[in-house]
Amino acid sequence: MSSETNGNGFSITVASLPDREYLVSEISFNNVQWLEINHEEEEMKIQFYPHPSLPCWEFDLNEALEALAEARKRLVAMGPKI
Repeated sequence: MSSETNGNGFSITVASLPDREYLVSEISFNNVQWLEINHEEEEMKIQFYPHPSLPCWEFDLNEALEALAEARKRLVAMGPKI
C-alpha cells in the first residue's frame, strides 16, 4: 500500500483490497473516503462514496481535479496487478 497526503486535505492511497483482483487508488478527504478508482475492466472506473454526515461533498474544483489526476497517475505507475 502506498499513501500520501497533500496540503489541502486530500490523501491518496494505492492499495490491494481483498475483494478486488487489481490494485485500486482511493482518495480520502480529512480521513474520510471520497472515491475509489479501479481498473477491474477494460477501462478505469470511478466509484464515489456518500459523505457520512453531510448531504454532499464540496471541494474547490481545481483541487479535486488535481487529486483525481494524481490518483490515476499513481495507479497507472504501480500497474494493475497486486
